[in-house]
Amino acid sequence: MLFDTYEHCIDAKQRLTILAKLRNKLSNPIYLTKGFDADLEIWSKDDFLLQIKKHLNKMSDLKDIRNLERIIWSNTVEIDIDNLRRIKIPYYLIQSLNI
Repeated sequence: MLFDTYEHCIDAKQRLTILAKLRNKLSNPIYLTKGFDADLEIWSKDDFLLQIKKHLNKMSDLKDIRNLERIIWSNTVEIDIDNLRRIKIPYYLIQSLNI
């Protein structure tokens, strides 16, 4: 799991270059998601699935579980890092997060 806040620069084609200090810690696929605090979160596959499980295990009401799943899945995309170590951020995430 990675923790920190990073300065970012998104190019005209909605691509974000993954910083050198993160490059060796991430591998394809990765998950981009709109966090609960309206931030962009980048997760490895294993860490993302672990976080989902952790949140769902805290809930007992099936309706609440379904609602949380809808929120998470509708705001998450699985993507690959390209050969130049960039990721393309979907337009809907850029708009909803005011990036």
